[in-house]
Amino acid sequence: MPLKYKNQESCPAIIKRVLQERGWLEADEADPQAWNLIWRSGKFKPSEYALADASFSVPGKGSQSSSTPPSHARSRKRPPQHRRPAQNQPPTPGSGSNRTKVAPKPAGNVGTRRVNHFPKSGSITRKDHLLRNMRKMASAYRQLYGYMPETYMLPAEYLQLVRAYADQQPSMEDEKKIWICKPADSSRGRGIFLVREVSDIYYDQPMVVQEYLERPLLIGGYKSDLRIYVLVTSVHPLEVHVFRNGLVRFGTHKYGQGLENLFSHLTNSSINKYSEEYGVNKNIIGEGCKWDLGQLRAWLEDAHRRTVEGMPETGSSPPASPNVFFDYETLWKRIEEIVILTLLVLVQNLDRPCKGSFELFGFDVLIDADGKPWLIEVNSSPALGIDCAVDRRVKDALIREVFNVLKFREACGTPGDGAPRTDQSSASEAFPLGADQLGGLEFRPPKSFAASFVESTVDEAMANVAASACEIEGRSARPVEDEQAGDSAAAAGGYTYVTDDDDDDDDDEGGRPPDAPVT
Repeated sequence: MPLKYKNQESCPAIIKRVLQERGWLEADEADPQAWNLIWRSGKFKPSEYALADASFSVPGKGSQSSSTPPSHARSRKRPPQHRRPAQNQPPTPGSGSNRTKVAPKPAGNVGTRRVNHFPKSGSITRKDHLLRNMRKMASAYRQLYGYMPETYMLPAEYLQLVRAYADQQPSMEDEKKIWICKPADSSRGRGIFLVREVSDIYYDQPMVVQEYLERPLLIGGYKSDLRIYVLVTSVHPLEVHVFRNGLVRFGTHKYGQGLENLFSHLTNSSINKYSEEYGVNKNIIGEGCKWDLGQLRAWLEDAHRRTVEGMPETGSSPPASPNVFFDYETLWKRIEEIVILTLLVLVQNLDRPCKGSFELFGFDVLIDADGKPWLIEVNSSPALGIDCAVDRRVKDALIREVFNVLKFREACGTPGDGAPRTDQSSASEAFPLGADQLGGLEFRPPKSFAASFVESTVDEAMANVAASACEIEGRSARPVEDEQAGDSAAAAGGYTYVTDDDDDDDDDEGGRPPDAPVT
């Protein structure tokens, strides 16, 4: 029986194309329940979530049977004196003290249903909600949550922002901090502006004001950041698949120009595609405003080799001395930690399994000139439009891998649900690229969805991430043995950071890395 998807206006064209290639059919609008997938950019109704979850409650479709409603669907028991059954008659389903509220059963044998968002995913995808929840996590796991720039919510924290501005003691006007202002619930760079003076901030909606990272990684003199694609297939337990071939996005004007020049300071392709420099063959990065992560890795390795051998730089911004950040795998492990720690916010906010949900997130990560990754924001519906060859290369493989991982029961023997992969567009394929696209560097295609994490509890996940972070930073992890180490360190799976040359009694900062800001 062919699988069916609901045709939504906000469903990206690439999703429809890949589904049709796999034998899916468009659902009949006359039968509102005859669907297996809804993919949209907006939110879902509670009834749609319930219908998707119910498809996993049918015998043979999940651990719960239809006779045992999920815990979130149960209602309080009614007193036994209400609607007692007649004497010598067995109680009827839904009567007496055993009355419960059962999620609706799917109509017909339609198989698995899924929707492409989790309830409460706005806890990490809306900018002000992300900040609020990250602060809560930092209060308990302080030493692990130092990867977001200093940020304030407006209008609620306007006075705190003014105090932070007043605490600056710059000797010159251009040494004042730059602040980047963003609408709390917006995307694609809309409504963003940069200021040095707090008096220049204006807003007519909830905003976040974030310290602007003024020393980003520059490639060819252009600012860059990363778009990392992350597929979450389960929250309880947390199951995360990190797609290793994401995007590197560039500004299209040389970095360091005036604050009003958004082509210099913003990397959103939705803005830079309107730049007059978009189609120009720019230094190192070439035409357009995107690379894939394979090109970034090749450039980093070449920059590291040139640094070690004392060769002149080719428009790069790395420091003159060798730095661990040039090890791409180390950088990637740090990014994976950011992903997992951020998703634990969702775990804390979502109190039920939601087996009928999955979500593809877009993590925006900025690498600074010292090689430290910073989380800028998380997108719930990352753009899947095809604007250039890099988009086609990355996003085609991304969407095919998403459906391979989801394991829908496929029609016509097409790939998926454990069937052998027959398409040739996997992200691990070596795509033919010209030397002009790579600056003459060797291309190494990254693996796809190579990292999968399944943690049963937040504390277990925290312990594992803490141990991994210690290993990456050349530190050791030890159990917290005294109260002076701080409750926040104990909460992180009972581990704290300890450098090899630290004195055992030096716990004033709870083992926090010296350069990690406390938000």
